[in-house]
This record gives sequence, structure tokens and C-alpha cells, in this order.
Amino acid sequence: MSTTINSFNGDQQQSSSSPDVGDLEKHYIDAKAFILSATTKDGINLYDHLAHCISQLLTDQPREATDLVEDISKTIKSETTPTQHDTLRDRPAPDSEHCLAAEQKPLFEKVDHNEELDDEALQSPLPHILEQAYYFEQAGIGLGKDESYRIWLALKQLADKGQIDKLRFWGKIFGTQKNYFIAEAEQNVDDETDENELHEEAHISDDNRHPNEEEMDGEEDMLPKSNYKPPPVVPKEERGTGVNKYTYYVCNHPGGVWVKLPIVTPAQISQARLIKHFLLYILIFKKKKKI
Repeated sequence: MSTTINSFNGDQQQSSSSPDVGDLEKHYIDAKAFILSATTKDGINLYDHLAHCISQLLTDQPREATDLVEDISKTIKSETTPTQHDTLRDRPAPDSEHCLAAEQKPLFEKVDHNEELDDEALQSPLPHILEQAYYFEQAGIGLGKDESYRIWLALKQLADKGQIDKLRFWGKIFGTQKNYFIAEAEQNVDDETDENELHEEAHISDDNRHPNEEEMDGEEDMLPKSNYKPPPVVPKEERGTGVNKYTYYVCNHPGGVWVKLPIVTPAQISQARLIKHFLLYILIFKKKKKI
């Protein structure tokens, strides 16, 4: 089109002194033929598109018509051009439901036991959660059939990977951001190995540290010392005894990673009694300790 218009302008300049009606008509026909022949892949030619744009401008008659020409052209093109769907589409970002389904998929995978199991291996530590859920449902309470079944599968996964003598579902706690599913396990103390408990060290605060004699001699005016003595720290009970008789595992949803909780201390028990309404606890685990 530009070539035709340039040639037309050149001929106009050359014959400006004596314009010929036949040449003008010929150039007009050639330019219109080019505009009609310039079509897109969808079959829309430039002539019809310009006609629609001019018709829209004449209908609306905006004051800033020059500035709105491009917007009108884009609007008409988007309305007349059908949307093209590419066969190779971008994969949508996974939502929370798909991520949860991917994490819970291993719960439903069937495990083939080729080896013959003895009587001790056949004794499962799993509780009768489905039966208990049925009775709770008859009373009008409970977590529902679907969630109870997923909890049972998650406990089965925990029992298969850990040395657990007895296992039961302790309950579900609703948190402010995430929920917490708690499993109560009874394990042999000799079989449990926790690096955090073995390498735990007692840290002495700076307030209880005795000052050196040289520092005391260098001070001219001794500050008065308080006679207050903090109460002695109550020692925590060993695992398998007292409040730490059972071992607890926590996950945020059935199919998630079971996190083994450390043994509880008297200070933690005192703080837990202060919780009234809301609860938030972020589970932290290491990949090598997945259960």
C-alpha cells in the first residue's frame, strides 16, 4: 500500500501542473484494490476494517477523535477476530487443592507384601478409627467419613515406617492458619533415638555467672545486690515416664509429613495453660527425619 501511495504522490508532484482525470482514477482503483486485497489470516481485509473505524467515529463523533483512532481500531479488531486457542497451552499454576491431592496420593497406593508375615507382624498397632467414627457419627459428632478414612491411612503410613507398639488418634486442633492432626504413640524407649535430646546442653545465663575478683576490686562503689533468688528449674521427665510417657506426632493434614514432637518441659506446660482462644505452631522438620 505504501508503495502505491508513494508512487501516486510522486506522479501527483510530477503532474501537479496538469492533472489528468484518467490517471487519478487509475491510481484510486489501484489503491482500493490493494486495500481490499490486504487481508489477515482470519479473512478480514483492511478496507472493511477502515470502514468500520470511520463508521464508529462518525457515529460517536468524539471530540478527541485523533487520539481515539488507535483504541477504536483495537476494539473493533478484538471484536471481529476470533480467539485462537493454541494446542500447546501453558500449564496453569497448581492451586491448593491440587497440591493437597498430590500429597495425599501416596496414601491410596497399594503396597504388595510378597514376603510371608508372622503372627507378630500381623498384629497392627492401628486403632479402629473407622468403627469409632461410625459411633461418633451416630451421636451427631465427629470428623466425617472421608476425613476419618484419610486419618486412618495417614496413621497406617506412620505405623509402617516407625517402631510403634501402640498408636491412636489423639485429636484435631484447629489453628489460626493451619490445623493440627495429633497421633499418640507408645514406643520402646530403647528404640527411640533423638539427636536433639542426646546433644541437649544446659545454658547458664549471664545473670547467674559469678564475677571475677579482679572486677570486684576495680569497682570503687559497689552497687546493691538483690537478695531475690529465682525458683529452681523443675527438671523435665524422661521419655517414657510421667507426662512424657507417650510420643506425639503432628501433621497439618492427612498425607503430610509427621513431625515428632520433643519431650515436654514443665515450663511449656505452664505456658500451654495460658492459651485461651487461638493457637499457632509452625512445624519444622528435616528431610532425613521424615516419617
